[in-house]
Amino acid sequence: DRARKGITLGQIRAFVRDVKQRCESGALSIRDGAVGRCESLTWSRITTQTVLNTYIKIETKDRNCSYVEMVASQSQLPEIYVAHDWDDSFAEFAAAIDWQAEARLLDDSKVFFL
Repeated sequence: DRARKGITLGQIRAFVRDVKQRCESGALSIRDGAVGRCESLTWSRITTQTVLNTYIKIETKDRNCSYVEMVASQSQLPEIYVAHDWDDSFAEFAAAIDWQAEARLLDDSKVFFL
């Protein structure tokens, strides 16, 4: 049930740290089919769509589940809905989530729907 597949602020923050670490270590890359080479993805340039394609889809494919189902031990009813553009910077998306959390004094248990 998609309505119960929220992700907590703490889970979002852990995911963001992991994506950033993978970018900095060169573990995330994308193949340029036109020239047949791989390009490492940088934290400042990676888009949310690219995170979906190079991280989430790969991690969830064999398990045939959503990312939330991998990190949550039970269903989580969302309290906050976040609209975003898949082509925008993932770093800016992460910063906006953090800014919102700090401005609203949210703790890590607050559940979002992304």
